[in-house]
Amino acid sequence: ARRGVVFHHAGLTHAERELAEQAVRDGDAAIVVATTTLSTGVNLPAVRVVVLQLNDDFRAGDDAATRAAKTARGGALLRQQCGRAGRAGLAVRGDAYVVCVSE
Repeated sequence: ARRGVVFHHAGLTHAERELAEQAVRDGDAAIVVATTTLSTGVNLPAVRVVVLQLNDDFRAGDDAATRAAKTARGGALLRQQCGRAGRAGLAVRGDAYVVCVSE
C-alpha cells in the first residue's frame, strides 16, 4: 500500500535521490515533497502536482530584458513542474495546481 513520504532536493546524494525515486516507483511512497530538482530528467508516476511557490527572482535593478528573460525561464520551469503530472505510460490522468498567495 502506498503510505510513505519522500523528500527530493539538491542536498541529497545521488544514492539518496535514487532511493527516493525507487520508493515512488515501487509504490512505497504516495507523496513526494520536492524542490525544482524533480522538474526535469526524472520520470515518475504522478497523478497530482502542487506548486506552492513560483520562483520569481526579480531584483530592483533589473532592466526590462533581464525581467523578460527571468519570466520566460520561470514559465518554462512551471511547465516542466506541472508536466510531471499524468506522465504518459505511468498515470492515466494528471492534475496540476499552482497555489498563489498575495502579500
